[in-house]
Amino acid sequence: MSLKEDFFTIISSLALYTLGAFIVGISLIPSYFIVRYALSLNFILIKLFLIGFSYFVFGMFLMIVIVIFIRILNLRVGEGEYPIGSFPTVKWLLYASLLQMVDFFFLTFARGGLNNLFYKALGAKIGENTIIIAKDVNDLHLIEIGDNVLIGDMASIIGHVAEKGKLILKRVKIGNNVTIGQYTTVFPGTIIEDDVIVGANSLVPKNSILERGWIYGGVPVRKIKRWKE
Repeated sequence: MSLKEDFFTIISSLALYTLGAFIVGISLIPSYFIVRYALSLNFILIKLFLIGFSYFVFGMFLMIVIVIFIRILNLRVGEGEYPIGSFPTVKWLLYASLLQMVDFFFLTFARGGLNNLFYKALGAKIGENTIIIAKDVNDLHLIEIGDNVLIGDMASIIGHVAEKGKLILKRVKIGNNVTIGQYTTVFPGTIIEDDVIVGANSLVPKNSILERGWIYGGVPVRKIKRWKE
């Protein structure tokens, strides 16, 4: 890397850390007052409960603040191909970093319900009775998930890929009554039709179409058997 590139990396990192610290600080405000009140109490059990409760308040407020910042800064980048280092890729990197902040601090405790609200607030389309145990759901405004879907723990739903010096963003569509097993990765451009089961530890390559009523598995996925007409 050249001196100019090193300088840009340092400046951009400092800017990102500064924004991150500001967001965390704002999100901690309600928790600060809860802890301050808790420390004034004499009953130890209530004091400890309120201190513990303050963490979950922080997590929920962090999700709200992240949504507000992403929307105000208009960080969601649409489908397309963008040269690495271009302005859209810088926006995308900031967007992805803010999502990782929620993942790091709180998303583990929000899986199966509250996370759906967070994903929807950032543009994901999620149907009824859908349970997303996985934390690694990226590019939320490019994700469409139908009704009665189960996405297992440690699965990854990804709307982006970097190839040949470009960031490629493409929509992922998951139909109704779909099960995606744990540790499975779904890449951008994938269409999973209704009534599909994707086995654990599978890899769904970009631009794949998984046909209705089939069980898939493997790396990369292949048809195993039809289970529903």
